[in-house]
Amino acid sequence: MYKKIKQALPVFLIALSVIITIMILFPALKSDENETTIKGVKAVFGGEILSFGDILNSDIKFNILSFLAYFLPLVFSLYLFIAFNTNNKNILKRLLPSILLLASFILSLIVFSSLGSYTNVTITTFFGTFESTYEDFALGFGGLIALIASILGVTLSLIETLLILLKK
Repeated sequence: MYKKIKQALPVFLIALSVIITIMILFPALKSDENETTIKGVKAVFGGEILSFGDILNSDIKFNILSFLAYFLPLVFSLYLFIAFNTNNKNILKRLLPSILLLASFILSLIVFSSLGSYTNVTITTFFGTFESTYEDFALGFGGLIALIASILGVTLSLIETLLILLKK
């Protein structure tokens, strides 16, 4: 039974990582009234939200933590899959990708649980420039699915790491 679980876990971890990465295309943040939504692409890479000439401009800046939260689990799950398919018996060469994947899912969990506070916006008016965050926004559909996938990813990658340590 352990052998089947060990073989299936990397596939499930890749699937969860792909789900997290795809969720960048869906609304990551939404206002309480569901009037305003910010897609994951805009929350990560930034861009203009609102512009009224020189009177009012609102821009989101690139966010490295959000970028890592969306893409790092995919990179490390592929690394884990490659490490397991090389049939390497060295425990350190199998443990390192598993620990890195666990850390990336933990980072994703932390970032997605408070994505609004990590998303910075610069508002420029003729009165001056102001910095703010979207911490009062709730998670949108994409952010919520990414958060759930991160929770599952932490759980499964922890099981993966424990199985390697226990040599099951």
